[in-house]
Amino acid sequence: MNDKKSAGASSLKRLTNNSIFALFIIYLVLVIYLSFASKYFFTWNNFSNIGISISVLGIAGMGATMVMFSSGLDLSIGASMAISCVVISKISSLEILPWYLILLIALLVTTCVGLVNGILITVFGIHPTIVTLGISNVVRGIAYVISQGMVISTKSPQIKFFGTGKLFGVIPVPMLLLIIAIVLAYLLLKYTTFGRAVYAIGGSERAAHLAGIDVKKMRLVIFTLTGFLAGISGIILTGLMGSGQASAATGYEMDIITAVLLGGASLGGGKGSVLGTALGLLFIGTLNNGMTLLNVDSYWQIVAKGMVLLIAVIFDSIRKKRAAR
Repeated sequence: MNDKKSAGASSLKRLTNNSIFALFIIYLVLVIYLSFASKYFFTWNNFSNIGISISVLGIAGMGATMVMFSSGLDLSIGASMAISCVVISKISSLEILPWYLILLIALLVTTCVGLVNGILITVFGIHPTIVTLGISNVVRGIAYVISQGMVISTKSPQIKFFGTGKLFGVIPVPMLLLIIAIVLAYLLLKYTTFGRAVYAIGGSERAAHLAGIDVKKMRLVIFTLTGFLAGISGIILTGLMGSGQASAATGYEMDIITAVLLGGASLGGGKGSVLGTALGLLFIGTLNNGMTLLNVDSYWQIVAKGMVLLIAVIFDSIRKKRAAR
């Protein structure tokens, strides 16, 4: 009888130690609370708004997930999204190129940003946090130079479609793109040699190298892919706003990092899951939405999100200490 109780207690402990399970329970509590706190929360339109908002974060977040799983950090994602918005709106306003070429140029720009990050990290051996922080300032500064600090409107219906369009008049296009990104990232990380290499590098870079993995090449690919995905998020953001501005997506990288950590990833790399990141994004998106519906002051919203990030980091630290025992 005591053995059964012990086994049951052990199973419960493993269950409660599971970060994804814990986050899911907390998310349900948040949804229940907001459902009673605001009559506008539990509606299809509001859930659609949440889905669209996390689409902007989520697609770029799939790249950030790979970076963090490989024990890196990318603080240039928000700036990449901003310059994508500015480039799209600036070229669109000139009315000299078709919309699809404009989007390709924007994706090329953000992919190059990711490539530069990867080169500086792998060739010069600089820590990813320092590199991407510096690149973030450079890229956002260039966005300000291009836009002259002004909001640049775009009238292209095709570009706006990526932010406000609906498939069959029901499914928001941003949500569809997010689902595709999540599925592809899940398959890539779980069932390919690339995915296994990402986790291996995060677990131990030296061990990965001894196992025959080209660590430098992998990091270059990961950061370049992250830049590309940030460009897609920038396209969606441009479509939503109908314009581009250099200040766009400020602080988005913090929301993304928080979501990845909440989903069970570690700052040390080597662990986590795409589905965990998706749940973390849903939590952050719902929290942001709820605070807006409840008219929480914007300054206090910043405080709340900062606290959530700190809590996520603290739990990551606790998990590391438990794993080290």
